[in-house]
Amino acid sequence: MLLARGAGLTAGAFSGLLAMGVLLPGVLQADRAVHIALDAAMACGWVAVSLLALRRDASQRWAVRAAPLLAAMGVVELFRLFGTAFGGPWLTAAALLSALLGVVTCWAALRDLFDATSAAHERAADLSTALGQANAAATAHDAWREELTHDLRNALVGLRAALHTLSVYDGALDEATARQLRDAAVEEVAHLEHLVDGADREEVVDFEVAGVVRTVVRTRRATGQRVRLAGTAGVVRGRPGDLATVLQNLLVNAAAHAPDSPVTVQLGTGDGLVEVAVSDRGPGLTEDEAARVFDRGVRSATSNGSGLGLYVARSLMRKHGGDVELRSRVGGACFVVVLPVVERRASERSPLPGRVTV
Repeated sequence: MLLARGAGLTAGAFSGLLAMGVLLPGVLQADRAVHIALDAAMACGWVAVSLLALRRDASQRWAVRAAPLLAAMGVVELFRLFGTAFGGPWLTAAALLSALLGVVTCWAALRDLFDATSAAHERAADLSTALGQANAAATAHDAWREELTHDLRNALVGLRAALHTLSVYDGALDEATARQLRDAAVEEVAHLEHLVDGADREEVVDFEVAGVVRTVVRTRRATGQRVRLAGTAGVVRGRPGDLATVLQNLLVNAAAHAPDSPVTVQLGTGDGLVEVAVSDRGPGLTEDEAARVFDRGVRSATSNGSGLGLYVARSLMRKHGGDVELRSRVGGACFVVVLPVVERRASERSPLPGRVTV
């Protein structure tokens, strides 16, 4: 504030003197001693302002940068004082120095403008990047929510079917069937917990593929879907809940697109890979549908689904180093889950807890 006042007073006094010289030329007529005193006062004023600028703190860099220019204005006034007192080239030197100061001042102003513009562009770029990241995070969150909703809905279908059957036909069911329905309901609750708690939190383990497949098949049978299970498979490494989600999605898709067709789940092992093939005898897929079947949100014209099941299935299996493939067949569709086998000695193998042969 003090620096601004000093600069303002000096500039105001200088401007006032110039205005008086133009409007009232007779007022400023004085002898040489008066002019020398005025020049000395102006020189001292500029130097004082420059010293005040140098004393500003480091956060006000503009003041430090302006100090040399202010001091130079004091030198200009000093040259004018010498010119008034002694004559000679001092006034010419003052004029040349004033012109040089004008050029330097313009250059400094342009540089400051350029720096300010560059800083504004950088801030705009940073803001654009931050907004892009926020938008990407929001998009990813929305996608995760849609996928979670899709998988939760599929799991709830099996749970509701098992509980409904137990509730309506409780007295008419034999003990083995009732036990299987209760087990299916418990397993679907566990699957729901897996989805809600976050699939990535589940521990990565070595597990028997057949045990997970049997559990999912039993649950789908509880909904009334006709599913045939055949073959054997080996041990893979990953999250059992993810494989259950993938098989659930494939079987739900088969039920939706081939409702009157039985579904076959064929297990197999070869070339270091475990394969789980889910096939039906429904209408199958057109060439265009087959080309885009794993794209997010893609669904047939007659489908009421979200178009997420196959996209989620492939994404989950690729995280495990595997894949989900569509293999051509005459009549119907065949989707194959492929996972790398984990070789283990027979003594190290143990059945999946709670596994039931169905």
